[in-house]
Amino acid sequence: MCLHSGGPLKTLGKPYANAAWLGLAGILVLTGCGGGASGTSSGTTSTSSTSTSAPTITTEPIATTVTAGESFTLSVTATGTGTLSYQWYLAGTAISGATSASYTVSSATSANAGTYYVVVTNSKGSTTSSSVAVTVDSSTSAPTITTEPSSVTVATGGSATLSVIATGSGTLSYQWYKGSSAISGATNSSYAITSATSASAGSYYVVVSNSNGSTQSSTVTVTVSSSTATNYYQSGSTVTEIGQAYATSKADTNAVEVVSSGTFTLSDSTVTKSGDTSSSDNSSFYGQNAGVLAASGSTINLTDCSVTTTGIGANGVFAYGTSSACSLTRVTIKCSAQGAHGVDATDTGTLSLTDCTITTAGANAAAISTDRGGGTVTVTGGTYTTSGSDSPGIYSTGTITVSGATVTGAGAEATVIEGGNTITGTDIALTGAVGTRDRCCFIYQSESGDASGTDGTLTLSGGSITWPSTSGPMFYVTNSTGVIKLTGVTISNSSSELILAAADQWGTSGANGGTVVFTASGETLTGSVVADDISSVTMTLESGSTLSGALNTADTAKVMALTVGSGCTWTLTGNSYLTSLTNNGTITKGSYSLYVNGVAQ
Repeated sequence: MCLHSGGPLKTLGKPYANAAWLGLAGILVLTGCGGGASGTSSGTTSTSSTSTSAPTITTEPIATTVTAGESFTLSVTATGTGTLSYQWYLAGTAISGATSASYTVSSATSANAGTYYVVVTNSKGSTTSSSVAVTVDSSTSAPTITTEPSSVTVATGGSATLSVIATGSGTLSYQWYKGSSAISGATNSSYAITSATSASAGSYYVVVSNSNGSTQSSTVTVTVSSSTATNYYQSGSTVTEIGQAYATSKADTNAVEVVSSGTFTLSDSTVTKSGDTSSSDNSSFYGQNAGVLAASGSTINLTDCSVTTTGIGANGVFAYGTSSACSLTRVTIKCSAQGAHGVDATDTGTLSLTDCTITTAGANAAAISTDRGGGTVTVTGGTYTTSGSDSPGIYSTGTITVSGATVTGAGAEATVIEGGNTITGTDIALTGAVGTRDRCCFIYQSESGDASGTDGTLTLSGGSITWPSTSGPMFYVTNSTGVIKLTGVTISNSSSELILAAADQWGTSGANGGTVVFTASGETLTGSVVADDISSVTMTLESGSTLSGALNTADTAKVMALTVGSGCTWTLTGNSYLTSLTNNGTITKGSYSLYVNGVAQ
């Protein structure tokens, strides 16, 4: 049974206490995770969200087969009013930077094989091309090296890693050479030099083989400097260093520390920090015991460096205070202990990351985070993974913007927002996991003093969210207002629950419910929407979004308001109770009942 209505029937507040690694209230926005209206029952009319003035594709892309290492180009021809924009997709995921009428891969690998299509857009709407297959034949080719090893300078006693990335059919084998001699046991894609001595210096290369042949990498040089690794401290001035090894095992000491408006630029170097902090708060708020610390208006620039910490409270890279900033390019950070975040900014510090790799293994250790006093973090590309308990992929008490990256909370939430702060993601792959808590994206106010405000915002455009739990909500808001906006996000939700707004352990009993403002644009959503008697959900479906789920099936919500936009569809999976309904799309009730303010529809 379907229901159409032209207008509303009626119009109609954190999760970790005293924890520097958690987030307060937040807002989450998802757009374009799915689309298209489903079929309607008799007496209804399905309305398309695409204007007849949307672009017209006159020449579709053409499927192609190439040999590994060859180039290929996909192209489309389209006409339409105004400026046309393009976005190419591979296997349903937007390809970063592929925004022209043609898309070219200069050297194909197996990663480029798959199904492609392009979406052409103007001010009137969008048109999707036919899907075409690109086949990459690597069955008769020797391996292709896609990323060559790089030369490195390491201090005596320091460590360095040479690595190569290659593709090819079958099993790839590796053999590293120093000079012209094979290195015994060096048969992986990377070769680590530990406790470097003068004997470690020299030229290196690797041969990658499969059943079809072998490919030799370029030859690189390892230089060993005579200095022994120690910590680095700078006050004021401007310094540039290359090929250094800095380390300390002293408690409460940074391996690299720059203060008093100094500028330090470091490349091709290693930073190692061991030893535990004496105060978890000082580590979380001020960067005590971090591997790298920029404070009191200083700037640190790291390029092609590695930062490794093993101590409790030993954050990888930390920016503390106004005008303090760290810029990281192709930096690898590994933190293994409790309270050791990958990167952290506090008291309005700033972090900028490009193509970095961060892994944390301890509890309470987000890969990307801000803490008391907030900060600004901008991330472009890279991979960010946590595996410890209560260690979300991203934890925001400030402003965090991520694009083109993969973020995985392997033992906790994908994202946490505390207080009136934000996480904005564009074309990112987010994954959460069931840990001590069972939720994927969390917005709350802990009232610990780490973050002010109660309106958190999560905005996601493109990319994906994967939530493997079968029970906990994908989105959970408590003791705050969570604004969630999704646009063109591919959502994989294994849970029966999509949204939960409810009171929890934070705030004043009776006034600590959750308020959710949820907007889905071009999304395909599944799961129920639940709220308790002091919580509210206002949900809007637009741009062809579909929802399969029951809303407020227990009839407990203070407010449960839904707007179904033109071209959108809601399919009930259980009896649903709304306080407000605006329907310009299609509602399919099936065998279930729908009530608005107690009135059956």
